[in-house]
Formats: sequence, structure tokens, C-alpha cells
Amino acid sequence: MDAAAITVAGPLGKHLLGAHGSLAARLETAQRRLDEGPTMTALAKNGPIFAIAAGLSRWPQFEPVATASGLAIILALPLHPRRALPAALSLYRTTDDRLQEDDFGNALLFSDLVAEALANSSPDGLRQRLGHVGEETNVVHRATGIVAARQLLTPAEALSTLRERAATSGRSLAQVATEIVD
Repeated sequence: MDAAAITVAGPLGKHLLGAHGSLAARLETAQRRLDEGPTMTALAKNGPIFAIAAGLSRWPQFEPVATASGLAIILALPLHPRRALPAALSLYRTTDDRLQEDDFGNALLFSDLVAEALANSSPDGLRQRLGHVGEETNVVHRATGIVAARQLLTPAEALSTLRERAATSGRSLAQVATEIVD
């Protein structure tokens, strides 16, 4: 993915919490202004939205903005933080390369980590906490590779194994991954 953004929905409307890349900032701003697009739909329906450039016609006002920006693919995932406002993570891609199964798994993993960060942060500490999510994702990726190599599993199977270990041990995915990498 080329860019990412997190949008939160609160009592006073939807707000961009943060964006990586000008493409994400521009398209998230357009979606909020137009009140339509994949991120807005993911928030409203509380479900994932995957769209390619050719399939943006269901958002007639957003489509020309996205097309002009060079958007090829967007994946908008609702976040399910325990104590925070509803939010969505949107991942943007400007090339129409075919996404692999691992791409979706990694996106879901990243959305889980972002949701955890949202749930465990006060509003004042939220931006600071989100900076650590990238580090945790790197550790989980490395641990996934180690488990896949040791147990002769696919990356998706290895990630599933890590999630299962985390759930049964009552620890976070990042904690289990760090233990394996260290």
C-alpha cells in the first residue's frame, strides 16, 4: 500500500486522526467533505470495504476525485476499539497490481494493532501511541516469518498460529511476537 489514514467518528462528526502520505490525506478529506466514499461506508456499515478504481461508481461524487488522484485500490477497515470512538483505517494503493492473500492478512493485522492502540490510549496520548504501532507490526512480521520457517507453514497459517498463542495466553500479539523474535 502507498498511503494510509485513520478517521474517527464522534458526536461532532468525522475527523482525520492521522494520515501517512498526501494521497491519503487528500482522499480522506474529500470523503469527509462529500460524506461518501469507502471510508465513510466502512464507518456507517461497520464492515470492510474493498474497492478498485473501476468500482468507485457507487460513490458518484468521490469517484472523480479518486480517479484524478491516481487511486487504483482502497481497503477501508472498521476498527473495533474497546473504549474509543468508532474509527476506520483506510489503505490506499496507486498501482493496480493484484493483491495477495498475505496483503489482506497484513491489513487485518495492522487494523487490529491500531484498534488496540486506540483502546489503550487517552485522547491526549493517542497520537504518541500510534507511533509505536509500526514498530509492533515489524515485530509481528518478523515473528510470522520465523514461525512459518520453523513449522513449514504459509505466512497466513503462521500469523493464525501467533494469534492463537496470543489469545490462549492472554497476551497481545505484539508480546507473543517479541518473545519469538528475541
